[in-house]
Amino acid sequence: MTFQVYQNGERPENLPEISWFDVKQIYETCPAKWKFQEAREQNSSKIADHVAILSPENFAERFLREPIADDYAEVLSTDQQMKDWLKSRGISGYSGKKYDELVSMIDSTSEKPFILKREQQKASDIAYQRNMQLISGSDWDRIMSMRSVFFGNPQFSDRLTNTYNNVMLCGELCGVEVRLSYDAMSSKGEIIDYVSTANVEPSQFMRHIENGGHYIKQAMLHDAFVKTYDRKPSSQIIIAQETKQPFIPVAYRVTDEHLAIGRSQYESALKLLKACIDNDRWVSYSATGELVDLPISPWLKKQYGIEG
Repeated sequence: MTFQVYQNGERPENLPEISWFDVKQIYETCPAKWKFQEAREQNSSKIADHVAILSPENFAERFLREPIADDYAEVLSTDQQMKDWLKSRGISGYSGKKYDELVSMIDSTSEKPFILKREQQKASDIAYQRNMQLISGSDWDRIMSMRSVFFGNPQFSDRLTNTYNNVMLCGELCGVEVRLSYDAMSSKGEIIDYVSTANVEPSQFMRHIENGGHYIKQAMLHDAFVKTYDRKPSSQIIIAQETKQPFIPVAYRVTDEHLAIGRSQYESALKLLKACIDNDRWVSYSATGELVDLPISPWLKKQYGIEG
């Protein structure tokens, strides 16, 4: 099966279930855990990070900022603050009252203080009506700062100029239908992957990439590209950006060694998955009822003089 290309939000009628993240989960755990785990909610702030950098023009259409206390010179953020506000104005009867009752008491006065929960509910209602995602004010402000740093540096912003974003390739790897989403492809055939993370210092980011299954992702992105376009990408990079001030970005080159590791990992996971699908049997960490030796870490063996 050849890979099919989908751009600008287009998707196939029957979207393959398996993404690189599914393959990563199978490789790190087992097919049974992947198959029967509870569905996880997507991290909206992580999605917003990506959209703000990769599709700035779509960001304001998809996300809405939720108010926070820092937005106001004076705001009532808690029930106790609402009670204190009433008390300071000589209004009694608030003891034991809940939020809705306190709001009614405040609204019955001639003053109109900002009540944080009410302002947030207004924003939530607007987001629902417009089919948008609500992002906390602190996350929104962080994302705007990250975007400002990124696009303020031509060495990074130029890489995302005239690129194809929101590209999806669907096809087979190791006999399993998969879908691969690309953050960006340049007109020259460069694959660009954007990652927001806590620390982009090389040794720290190396651990993040290795522990996060990103070798699997990069190898799958590469091999699907080759199967689709019958050539290798001109280059493949990961642009990593820190999520805390000063929001430093770094561009890392994906090497043949990275790809070889990731290919070995994804092929073993997909071959195991295909066997499970073909036999409708979902392998766990061991055969059912089998006794398994509990391993001892190398450092503890060394501490107690245990050989091997």
